[in-house]
Parts: sequence; structure tokens; C-alpha cells
Amino acid sequence: MSLPLPANESQRLETLHNLNILDTLGEIEFDDLTRLAAQICEVPISVVSLIDADRQWFKSKIGLDVSETPREAAFCTHTILEDKLFIVPNATEDKRFAENPLVIGDPNIRFYAGAPLITDEGDALGSICVIDRVPRKLKPEQKEALQALARQTMKLFNLRQQANEIAKANEELNREIIESHLMDNTAAAISIMENLHSLGIKISIDDFGTGYSSLSYIHRLPISFLKIDRSFVSQIQFGSENGEIIRTIIMLAKNLNIKVVAEGIETNEQAEFLKNLSCDLGQGYLYSKPVKAKQAELLFKDIYQINANRTLEVG
Repeated sequence: MSLPLPANESQRLETLHNLNILDTLGEIEFDDLTRLAAQICEVPISVVSLIDADRQWFKSKIGLDVSETPREAAFCTHTILEDKLFIVPNATEDKRFAENPLVIGDPNIRFYAGAPLITDEGDALGSICVIDRVPRKLKPEQKEALQALARQTMKLFNLRQQANEIAKANEELNREIIESHLMDNTAAAISIMENLHSLGIKISIDDFGTGYSSLSYIHRLPISFLKIDRSFVSQIQFGSENGEIIRTIIMLAKNLNIKVVAEGIETNEQAEFLKNLSCDLGQGYLYSKPVKAKQAELLFKDIYQINANRTLEVG
């Protein structure tokens, strides 16, 4: 099947991915809009659909169980080619859709109406659409309402993006300072770090223990975290020299009210050793290998769901 593509497909996909909205959890603000669309247009199904490279993904859905479909089967693939409503009164009589798997099978689409979700730059990201299992038409006021809901959906996307940007600017940033860099000009570095600290930015010292005069300045720095270099962690054993060094570093940090992060944890034995020393945080291949941003988001989504299920089980 030949897939119709917008002229600005590459730019459109880049804009969509930069929103960081795909595969995110449901949000009541979007669900409210799809529910309104279904009620106003008097249909059983309504979705906010985003068209990715090879799929349509539903940010919000009413009347459907699936969260995505192949792009080639998506009615919304045609909607993003328009700057106005795209309406199919009876899909069985439209040669573009008569053999569509979503028409001849579940959810048995007959009627479809979609309003494109278009950015100020002209990128159509998807649509808010309404679907029925019987042929029908929309009244003029229903068409106007669906277009208004599309504009409100775009405002939500814009607000979400702005909120992300503000959060990044205002959140307590964790900045890592490499110890050897710090030693190049300690006085100037401390001045800069104090200014950052006054703005609420948290600072961590990375690769601690590999420099040559760590203890001469650590008590003067406005730091929140101290990272133990992986070269120590990789060779720790109870009673070993490295183990005693780590024990001392953790005790020192605790006395200075600094949290400790151990780098390069690869075995359960290393993790247990550090836990017994009251190390605050750890990172390494034992927990996860490096992943791309999208994979990380899915990982956190799974963790969130697992914790939510555990909460329900306890309750």
C-alpha cells in the first residue's frame, strides 16, 4: 500500500519527537477533550492520535482498547495532509478505505471525522478524531466544535512543552565537576560553584579519589553529591585496601552532610558491600547499560507501573 506523506514529513517527525510525548502515560487533560469530542459528536469512539514514522499512537482514547495501530491503516494519515476537517461518511463506500483492516475488522469503522493538530510552524502532528460504527454525518456546529477541540489540544501540547522547558530551567540541576579540572583553578572554581549553589543548583564531584589533593578543598565546596570513582568500586572486597578507602570516603561525606554515589557497580556483591556501608546511591551495568532517551522513558514508565501495581496490592 502506498502511504501518503506530507511534503514536510522529515520536519514534521522531528517536531513530533521533540515534544517527547510519544509513549507517555495518559493525562486527564487530554482525556477530557476526547470525552467532549465523543459527547458533542454523539459517537462511541474518539481519540487524540499522533502519527509517527510507521504507526499512529493514541495519546488519549475513548471507546478503544488498543494504544496504537500501523500507520498504513490509520485514517489520520490522511487527516494530516489537510488543513481542515477530513471526513469519511461511509468507509465501505470509499475506495481508499473499503478494504482497510480497521473497516473490515475491529473496530469496524464506518464513519470518521478528524481535525488535524497543526503547530504554528505548519507541522501536522496528528488529529483529534471521532469514529462511529455506522455511517453518518456531522452537523455544522459539531464540525466547529471538533475544530475548536483540535485548537485546545494543540494548546495543551504547547503548554506541556513549555512546562518541560521551565522544569528543566528551574529544577535542581545536578552538575558534575571533574576533580582534575577543579584543581586547575580552585579559587575561581569555588566562586563559580558558590554562585550556582545560591541559585539552588546541586553540584556533585565526579571521580572523587583520583585527584591529588581532594581533602584539601572538599570541605570548602558547596557540593551536594560526591561520586566514588569506578576504579575503587571494581576492586572492592571486605577488608581490602579499596574497601577501606571507600568506607573512609563514605564516612567523610556523611560527616559533611554530602550524599555519596558509587559508580561502576557491576555485581550484586559490590552492591551489597556498598549498601552495608550506607552508600546513598549507585549506578552501573548491574542496573542498566546505557540506553537512548526514548528507551529510558519506557524503562521509567515500566518502573512507574510496577510501583503502582505494588501500591494497589498493598492497599
